[in-house]
Amino acid sequence: MKTITLLIINLLLFSIALFAQVGINTGNNGPDGSAILDVNSTDKGFLPPRLTEAQRNGISNPAAGLLIFQTDGTTGFYYYNGTNWIGNIRVQGQEQFQTLLVLIMTAMPTRLLP
Repeated sequence: MKTITLLIINLLLFSIALFAQVGINTGNNGPDGSAILDVNSTDKGFLPPRLTEAQRNGISNPAAGLLIFQTDGTTGFYYYNGTNWIGNIRVQGQEQFQTLLVLIMTAMPTRLLP
């Protein structure tokens, strides 16, 4: 009986962890229900990893959708589309930013767990 109780508790805790979300914000708002990560601030920005071109190229098996900021050569944002690094992303306005996010999200794998 004790073994069954421990098994049920472990299954419940594991299933709760699968649906966890992270909210990083300056208010008391929880993460948006449609997001696994929700970053929100009115006076700070998002700072992605900053790498040189050599460091970027040294990433073994980059995930599709991986985003970095390259600090040398042709500087700027780069994302991995599953085959190649796509660089020098220019975003001008809300609509183009949303298009960029859609491109990155569609390049990401659909499974979250191995």
